[in-house]
Parts: sequence; C-alpha cells; structure tokens
Amino acid sequence: MRNTNRHWLERQKITLDSLRLGVTCPTCRNCPLFWQERKWHCDGCEFTSRDAHEVTLQEYAVLFGNKLDTRVAYQLLGVKDKYVLYRLLEKSAPKSNVRGKRQIIENRDLLRAYFGRVYK
Repeated sequence: MRNTNRHWLERQKITLDSLRLGVTCPTCRNCPLFWQERKWHCDGCEFTSRDAHEVTLQEYAVLFGNKLDTRVAYQLLGVKDKYVLYRLLEKSAPKSNVRGKRQIIENRDLLRAYFGRVYK
C-alpha cells in the first residue's frame, strides 16, 4: 500500500516541501506546537504533550514510507537540537542499519484514535 501512496504523491507532485511541516496541535488543529521544557506546547489553546510528535511521524510514514532520513526529521518535527531530536525519535523511530536513517514503527491504533477524533 505504501508504494501506491508514493506513486500517487509523485503523480500529484506532492513533496515534503509542499506540506505544512511541524507538529500540529491535536486539540485546535491550527497551531504548530513548539518544543519547550521537554513538552510540546500550543500557544493557541495551551495544550501540552510529551508525545504529540508521534502522530506526525505516523502521518509521514503513511504518506512517504517508514524510512525517515534524519535531515528530514529536523524539518518534519521543527526541532533544531540534535539531542532533542534523538530523544524524540528513540521510541517511535529507532535507528536502522543505514547511517542517518531511522525506521518509523507503525502504530495504526494511534492513527485510528487521532483521526477518529478529527473525523467524527
């Protein structure tokens, strides 16, 4: 299925650069979250979470495949500090055998729960 998605994205000329990057607030769904004091924070609704980035990683895996380049991860999550990035990716995107690549672990339950709230 991921190969089909990738071909569809290529046919539509949709690239990572054409998407709104960053971790989106799951409560108000408008504001990008920012990382501060080991939590994601939303300026709009004051939402906080330690693992809000996991939905973003799952969305990336559905759209582009489960191999994540570390350089792309900085853009995708909007994080600048490499140590923060590694801590965030530790559980949901562990290192692969290829240097600079991570493997996103699929979590369909997380996506169902998230999109179940979005599309009621």
